[in-house]
Amino acid sequence: MQTKYWVRPFTRRMNPDRLYGRVQRWVDFMWPLAKIIRRLPKGYAINWRLLVADYSFLGLQGQMLKEWSYLDTFDMLAPRYDRPATRETFGQWAVQANLTDIDAYYSPHGVVLRARTAKRS
Repeated sequence: MQTKYWVRPFTRRMNPDRLYGRVQRWVDFMWPLAKIIRRLPKGYAINWRLLVADYSFLGLQGQMLKEWSYLDTFDMLAPRYDRPATRETFGQWAVQANLTDIDAYYSPHGVVLRARTAKRS
């Protein structure tokens, strides 16, 4: 289970301005450590677990990387409603929708589903 799901019960009902301020302070506080962790193999993934969104793997750097971190850390903590579904559930939905050639897999950003619609006669 991802760290954000442990923290969200405390953050999802917060005033968005207040939450954003706290996120900025958290990212600012963690930023020196995140820079060090980022140097490790797949260190960006560790940073995400520490609630510091890290897009360094996309080549972002400097202030742009930090701005994205503020925004996406806020986005991961703010949703009031989030019902993650498993790969298997996505596959079941595809079957129910009469799709074929179903391929559901996990990616760094969630479940990806690829499928084809049934041929029409």
